[in-house]
Amino acid sequence: MTARKSKICITEISKRPVCPKIVRSVRNIIEREGYIDCNAEIREMKPHEGILISLFFEVEISGSTVQGSKKLNIFVKRLLPDQNMSLFDLPEAVRKEAFVYEELFKFLAEAQDKADVPKEDRLITPKVYETDAEYVMIENLTKQGLTTLDRKDVITFEFAKLSIQALARFHAFSFILQERSPDYFKKKIMTLKLPMCIETWIGFARNMYNFAATCLENEVREKVDKYIPTSYEKYARYAEDPNMTRCMVHGDFKLVNIMYKMENNAITDLIPVDFQTIHYGCPIIDFLFFIFTGSDQKFRRNHLETLKDVYHDTMTNYLKYFNIDVNKYLSRADFEKMYREKLDYGLMLTAHLMESGNCRL
Repeated sequence: MTARKSKICITEISKRPVCPKIVRSVRNIIEREGYIDCNAEIREMKPHEGILISLFFEVEISGSTVQGSKKLNIFVKRLLPDQNMSLFDLPEAVRKEAFVYEELFKFLAEAQDKADVPKEDRLITPKVYETDAEYVMIENLTKQGLTTLDRKDVITFEFAKLSIQALARFHAFSFILQERSPDYFKKKIMTLKLPMCIETWIGFARNMYNFAATCLENEVREKVDKYIPTSYEKYARYAEDPNMTRCMVHGDFKLVNIMYKMENNAITDLIPVDFQTIHYGCPIIDFLFFIFTGSDQKFRRNHLETLKDVYHDTMTNYLKYFNIDVNKYLSRADFEKMYREKLDYGLMLTAHLMESGNCRL
């Protein structure tokens, strides 16, 4: 008796030809997920606002397996070919993100399972299907009801709290790696460099401030003008200060890189995404970046001290699941010292990025 041949149909719906490697990855996923018959559509998605450096695709696979019908929806982010951006090493950024999704998060999942960390205390990450030097393919979280805030949206304390908790666990994961796999940590984490050329970034920040300063009142501008020249050289020192605790940091922890789901007026899921700027640096920079790009003065006045407590308490409790004392890596005293010494990073961000709408006054 001759076995029935599988029927696999892949359709491309795109203004331009889909990268053949992506098509091959779709075939790999179809085979790995056990499809017997299926239809797969690869659709190009509308690009995000801003500088276009990536293409986005949605892959929908529906068909039958030996267990019954099955449907997958996958999000693909691919670096546009032949892209050159002086501010960032784009190919390296894609390789970093692939490393996080393909390697680090597998280690994280195994560690959390082994430590029996309950769901409410876990760092939640998206399912990864395929990665490449040019693209990543992860589960399409929007199809599960998750979305992002716009950079100009007003955040709630609940959103900020859950985001800071996720950030604390991400930083704590770095300490878990350092504790459990010191050789791996030295080779793979401590070698993660800043994703940008500092000299180019300083030029960018200076141009942004010069443009934005025209909107300031004269008295305010005079004060800020005195501070700005001293701020440019602080970026690299603040990010890579060898005298401070360092760990694996996100590097772009802001509203549009945090997906969440609302049910019955409450956030039920929150997942950080977009790890292209991951590097070995100072954890307080992630904290301050989120606060100053996502909140205004009123919010900070009402909630900043509480969110500092949330961050360190969450890290302390998360590390306990792995029998690690937080004081070995980041005591509360060290955290407060970092915060005091680098708090003006928030002012730097506000002054340099306010024209772009990424910072709140």
